[in-house]
Amino acid sequence: DEAAAAQKRIDAEVAARKRAEEETAKTKAMLEAESAARVQTLKEQEAFRAKMIAMQQAEFAAAEERRLRLQRIQEREAKEREAAAERARLAAEQMSHNEKMLLQFSRTKEYFTQERRRLDLIRRKVQAAVMIQRSWRRF
Repeated sequence: DEAAAAQKRIDAEVAARKRAEEETAKTKAMLEAESAARVQTLKEQEAFRAKMIAMQQAEFAAAEERRLRLQRIQEREAKEREAAAERARLAAEQMSHNEKMLLQFSRTKEYFTQERRRLDLIRRKVQAAVMIQRSWRRF
């Protein structure tokens, strides 16, 4: 009788240990799964951040390229204006009064045309800067 009771206690202890080990294994597996999910989420967040940074850098590079292109256009136009002014000055030295008055009118008209172009370029630069600023604010 005592042997049977002792055997039952031993069997109960073995069963309790086995259940405890199974619970421990389940808990361990669950924690590992949660940890893997967190790591995956962190990797996805980091990939998204890297993608956003790359997009912003590409936008900035494109904006910088546009700025440099506008600068080259302005420099070219300035050289053209200087050359045209020099040609006009040389030609004006040989003209009559009426021709000089007509030239002055065309110079004034050209000045306002150039000024309008310059203001258009400035407006485009400001618009590009605003777009860049807005894209940086989004990030």
